[in-house]
Amino acid sequence: MAGSRLFGLGWLGLAVACYVASFSLPVRTLKPGIDASIWYAANTYRDYGLEMGEDLVHVFGPLGWLAYPIAGFNHLLPTFLASTALQALFLASLVVFALRRRASLATSLLLLVCSIFFFADPQHLETMLYGILLTWWILDLAFPWTGFGLLASAVSAVFAFAKFNMAATLTPLLCIHCLVSMIPYGRSWRRIGANLTAFLVPALVIAASTFSSPSPLLLWIRRSMDIAAGNSEAMSILAPGSQVVLALVEIGIIVALGILRGGQGSRLPGVAWLSLVSVPVFFEFKHGFVRADGHVYAFFTLAAVVAATRLLLDPPRCAFPLVIVAVLAASIGPGVTYAPITPAGWVQGLRLEGVRMLAHWREFEHEQVERDHAMLGSVALSDAELHIIGNETVELIPHDVTPLIGTSLRWRPSPYFQHILIRSLLADSINARHLGSPNAAEFVVWTWHDQDGVHPMDRCPLTHRAFLDRYRLVSKTGVRLLLRRGAGGSVRMEPLGSLHGSWGSRIEIPASPHMVVATVAVKRSTLGRLLRILYRVPPAYVAFDDGTERRFIPTTAAHGLVVSREPLNPTHFRHLLEKGLPHPLCPSHRTMCLSQSGRGRHFVDEVRIEFFALATDTTS
Repeated sequence: MAGSRLFGLGWLGLAVACYVASFSLPVRTLKPGIDASIWYAANTYRDYGLEMGEDLVHVFGPLGWLAYPIAGFNHLLPTFLASTALQALFLASLVVFALRRRASLATSLLLLVCSIFFFADPQHLETMLYGILLTWWILDLAFPWTGFGLLASAVSAVFAFAKFNMAATLTPLLCIHCLVSMIPYGRSWRRIGANLTAFLVPALVIAASTFSSPSPLLLWIRRSMDIAAGNSEAMSILAPGSQVVLALVEIGIIVALGILRGGQGSRLPGVAWLSLVSVPVFFEFKHGFVRADGHVYAFFTLAAVVAATRLLLDPPRCAFPLVIVAVLAASIGPGVTYAPITPAGWVQGLRLEGVRMLAHWREFEHEQVERDHAMLGSVALSDAELHIIGNETVELIPHDVTPLIGTSLRWRPSPYFQHILIRSLLADSINARHLGSPNAAEFVVWTWHDQDGVHPMDRCPLTHRAFLDRYRLVSKTGVRLLLRRGAGGSVRMEPLGSLHGSWGSRIEIPASPHMVVATVAVKRSTLGRLLRILYRVPPAYVAFDDGTERRFIPTTAAHGLVVSREPLNPTHFRHLLEKGLPHPLCPSHRTMCLSQSGRGRHFVDEVRIEFFALATDTTS
């Protein structure tokens, strides 16, 4: 018995060592681009007098700075303390629990896995949070009256307002936990009510203090759902087949751990466990494999921790080797090495870099701000642009708002402030309507940029037509155009014909001296709709007779897809603004073909196409 306990304490010591060696603090380094713009907006939108949900919407919430901490905006220290407290509380609670339970090998293994994966990259807040809360909720099922459920519920209420996808995951988790708590585990309705109260009270307090009324709260939820749904349609990177196979192995292990009989011969604890973990596993699978590349890290990390938590709730006899396989698959699945597990990472951890950052956070924040400003110098607005804008409101299109940093500009964005991420008809309509309202910015700083091979005018067709109709060109600096509200181009959509097409057929494009736009209405098959919900639809492409090909988003293509005489760069777009006609060098395609990668044709039943000439009368 003494040897077993000593062995278990050795595992506990190793787990604590892993935590100390991987301990670091989350901080985002600003550099021009989509991500940095999200982080900046999450930290500063209130400083510009914007209301979350009405004036600005994204998947981050009113406490988005918890997920995206950056230096210089009074959120870094609270985030540091919150991250440190969450990690330390989790580790301390498990260590105390394990010591009271005689430090069994299973619990020690759980500690080891959690300490490595949770703290390997604290910037992946979702993964760390889901693993911590799952562990607490499972412990609450296995050992009632220990307070783990109350702790998990209260923490969930706070982080539900950090990101919408956290709210979409944590709220069902709490509901499922309450449902499975009705299974006879010695639980009472009073305990279920206590957990619900621990969630609802802080949630209501945060909602009342961060939203002016229920209306913007509901708008944030509705519009964030719209962004999340659009991501499944428009994200572009396909994961390697080996990663998909390893992900299926992880899912198979988790399902097996849930349906196999436990050590006491009952399958009920496994079903309860599986019902809990299925929600975050599904969402992280979607998150990881819709976007692929480094995002698969989130799924594999969580999968390893989820498998380990089965050891806490009446595990089957084969649970230990299955968990080992799950950890190995998670270690090689992303195809990248977790930084703190490398020798350099361990050295950094053993030197207590994270502790030193926390102890000298003011100096650290000052250095970080200087580093950020140096990296943002390449996108800073010129003195001439700043002089023209003056004290008027300004919006930056299509996605990068980092030029605002260090200026006194009055930012007045469209509700979906990153136009390049518009992937739905609703978002396109709302932004286009905003540009015609008195609340629209006086100036627009517009930079030509495509992403994932999608033409920028295909991202938000209505919004781009609103630019042409309501803004005029003021100046050009490099690849940037400065536009001002006023007499624009008076855009007209002149019908050129319609037809029913099919995926893969060659379609003739009507000739016109103006830009030709096709509205593409795609009717998905039942299989296509199911695939969109469970995974993702294959990328869609439009190919032309000159051999060129580009991606398009079937959802927004219903508002318009530029198929001929399209501007290819800022010079072409400037010509369109000034002259009201496409640049002479804009390609004039004669035929096109719509297709999807792989077996995409099986996911579409019908395609209806209407052609229009985008006629623009110059009045500036």
